[in-house]
Amino acid sequence: ARVRDGSTVVTSNGGSVSVSAQDASSIESVAGAAQLSIAVAQDTATAVGLGFSLTNNDIANDTRALVNGSSITSAGALDVTADSTATIDSLAFGIGVNVAISPGARAIAAGATGAVSFNTIANDVEAAIDGAPFITTGGTLTVEADDESSISAVATAGAASVAGSGNAQGASIAIGLALAHNTIDKDVAARIADVPVVSTGGNAVTVQAFDEASIDVISAAAALSVGIGNTGAGAAGGGSESTNVILSRTVASVEDSALGSDAQPVGAVTLEAVSWASIQATVAGVAVGVGVGTSAVGAGVAV
Repeated sequence: ARVRDGSTVVTSNGGSVSVSAQDASSIESVAGAAQLSIAVAQDTATAVGLGFSLTNNDIANDTRALVNGSSITSAGALDVTADSTATIDSLAFGIGVNVAISPGARAIAAGATGAVSFNTIANDVEAAIDGAPFITTGGTLTVEADDESSISAVATAGAASVAGSGNAQGASIAIGLALAHNTIDKDVAARIADVPVVSTGGNAVTVQAFDEASIDVISAAAALSVGIGNTGAGAAGGGSESTNVILSRTVASVEDSALGSDAQPVGAVTLEAVSWASIQATVAGVAVGVGVGTSAVGAGVAV
């Protein structure tokens, strides 16, 4: 929303002026993959499976309420406000199961599953009065920029491996991987700049910039392996990782401007910039390895 290029706005009879811009962007995404591989043999048998899920979500918006090079005479209040609320809710999951059974001959089962989540919010929020010849109000003058951004992401992967054998080799291998990368990067600015005359009839002037950012993420991987008797081997591995970044620049300013004068002072002046950020990350890996019987091996690794 803009008033610009030498425009003139005049109200009477207590009428106020509002220049307002709002954004409420949201993304909800779900991606899943399931993988199953089974090998049952009296002679050599091989089964291979692969499952992979990916979510890639981006919000990038400019939300601006501006008075540029224009004069406003308001009989009431003047409000210049920009407000943005951006949310991403993401779920990525992968499930994998491997079984190899060999009653008297070789059997091999192998599989991998992965869940990956990439989420980014990059917003610019600005409320400003720039280069106005004069601003006159009969009520309060408020310039406010407000941004609230949040990312909630879950990435989970599970791997299970079972190898059973009788008098010969049986092998099963399963791998699960979960990754979650989240970034919030934004600028929030409220200002009055290059305005030689600001008159409010003794009413208050408020210039405020508020920024709130939060990331809540769960990245988890689980691995289970079972090897059962007479040269049976099972191996499973699970890995999880999460990288989370919040970068915010929040500025409230009055630059090269005159708020009132000795003859006509303004009321209370509030100049405030507030920034709040929170990251809550849960990264977990679970591994179980079981070996049963003669020459049976079960191994599980989680990172």
